[in-house]
Amino acid sequence: MKGNPSLAVFGDWDADGIISSSVIINAQRHGMIYPIRGQAIIEYEPAEPVYLSIRLDEIGCFDAIAILDVPVIDRLLESMRSYRARCPSSRIIYIDHHISTHEKIEDLYGVVEEPLVGYVPTSRIAFDRVVSLGYRPGDRLKLFVDAVDLMDRGAMVPENMKGLLKIVSSISKALSYKRDPALWRSAVDWISSPVPLSSPIAGASMEEIARLAAESEKRIRDEANILAISAQKLGVFRYIDARRRWMDRGASALASMLYRKLRAPVILCVASRDRRHVLMIIKYPGKAYRVVKMLMETGIAVSIGGHSSLGIARIPVERIYDALEMLRSSAIY
Repeated sequence: MKGNPSLAVFGDWDADGIISSSVIINAQRHGMIYPIRGQAIIEYEPAEPVYLSIRLDEIGCFDAIAILDVPVIDRLLESMRSYRARCPSSRIIYIDHHISTHEKIEDLYGVVEEPLVGYVPTSRIAFDRVVSLGYRPGDRLKLFVDAVDLMDRGAMVPENMKGLLKIVSSISKALSYKRDPALWRSAVDWISSPVPLSSPIAGASMEEIARLAAESEKRIRDEANILAISAQKLGVFRYIDARRRWMDRGASALASMLYRKLRAPVILCVASRDRRHVLMIIKYPGKAYRVVKMLMETGIAVSIGGHSSLGIARIPVERIYDALEMLRSSAIY
């Protein structure tokens, strides 16, 4: 006798990834409407592009897979194609808003059944999708989606939403500081649940979340104060080489903090875990993605990501000075 169908959910670590995952899990667990009609066995975990590429090569076949707020890269596309060849009856839903995903939308059409790619936060796209099916996730979950929307736009926060926005921001900062999959799942369970907001996150009190968030913010602020002193002028940018002080995680938040402190476009270089590449983070509102795309088009970067205000380029160690020279001499206004 065949059991319930299976659903795998992969969402990014940040607030948008957590809340978009919560929307899909709520619609499946409580609405039993999407992505699978009726009851389903749900597995869910945090993922970023490279890790998800590895996981898709490892996992068995699910009836449906939902990928949320994960920017498309070439390696991930190849893994999805391999998974599709192994599991031809599996339905893949891809919901995202990153620019790199927009650029690869034609490739997605050939691999996934439902590519939902837009220009608003992923959680808003996911929420609108389940509402279009006639399901109402409830006011509680809608408030979380609205909070991410406000964070994304940098809009004025209504007084009645400031507490909720602080919770969302704290969860995001805590997970940036401590990449704990169990904490990510607990946050998704808590947000996707229809019970009142006063319910605690299983296994982690809000006090613990707040403590981790405060530690994360202090670490980034202190590091920005130290690194700002070493900033060098490079064309329109301020360049900071933090390869000996910072690796991978939290670099985007550090670049944003440096931008606020220096009041100028920022190039921040940090070490990658494989030591063969440098992560170059560009903080330049409205123009950052154009900058990293230029690095990709000239063959200097091996992969890029981000959005219009913050771009990330992965560059081989031996090409870092080529990248800096190109950015120094480029007319980017």
